Amino acid sequence: MDLSRGPALLHGLFVLCAVLSAGVARQVPISAQVGASAILPCDVPTPSDSQWETLRLFVQRQNHGDRETVVFSFSENAEQTGHQTPRYRNRTHLFRHNASLSLSHIHPWDEGQYVCHVFLRDKGEYQPPLTTKLSLSVWADFSKPMIEERDGEAECVSVGGFPEGRLSWTLAPPARTEWANTSGERHPQTRLYNVSARIPLDTSVGGRVTCCVHYAGGQLCSDPWDVPPNGERSPHNQAPSWGGAHWTWYLSLTLGLAASHSLS
Repeated sequence: MDLSRGPALLHGLFVLCAVLSAGVARQVPISAQVGASAILPCDVPTPSDSQWETLRLFVQRQNHGDRETVVFSFSENAEQTGHQTPRYRNRTHLFRHNASLSLSHIHPWDEGQYVCHVFLRDKGEYQPPLTTKLSLSVWADFSKPMIEERDGEAECVSVGGFPEGRLSWTLAPPARTEWANTSGERHPQTRLYNVSARIPLDTSVGGRVTCCVHYAGGQLCSDPWDVPPNGERSPHNQAPSWGGAHWTWYLSLTLGLAASHSLS
């Protein structure tokens, strides 16, 4: 395979990689948190220093029905940015000791299918590529659920998570847990979710209510919320504070992701 003519053949090589990746069955699952970094491993023997001088490595994002997006390309012993999709610029770093790619500032829209192709040269000719198919799943922590009373109902709210979470109620007495009728709202730019649910309050006997959000990152529950009998108001119940630490974290993350989206 003659790949010796440098960057002029990169476009044709990307097309070749797309065709070759269509038949790859093995897939490596990867999970990363929003705002952190993901490591995309190219499953090849560690190249020697001399091999890096002629090695060609390409990481692409597989899109449904569209030409594959170029995440990273390496040839001529250097990173090649001319064909890199703008949203990945200044976010990638190649680790030569294990031929893996770091993708920083993970965003929900990074979730999807990726493929890595490595071309090694032997006796003056490039060999068929060593291909690794990658599946990246992305998650973000929801805020600690907060409960407040609204029009005779308890409302639970949790914000800033991904993918969409589901709420549950635990009520006592008697102790019982049930799934909530959860409503979700997705931010158009950050793609993070806010979820909420309501449940009628039985103030004739009082009791205690707890709300939990369930999502890819785990489970997070509110503080217990007392339902005072006969409409009395308990001093232990506190409405959500929009100036609290978790709301500040959510607003900071939202603004950061929105800024990165606008730059891409």
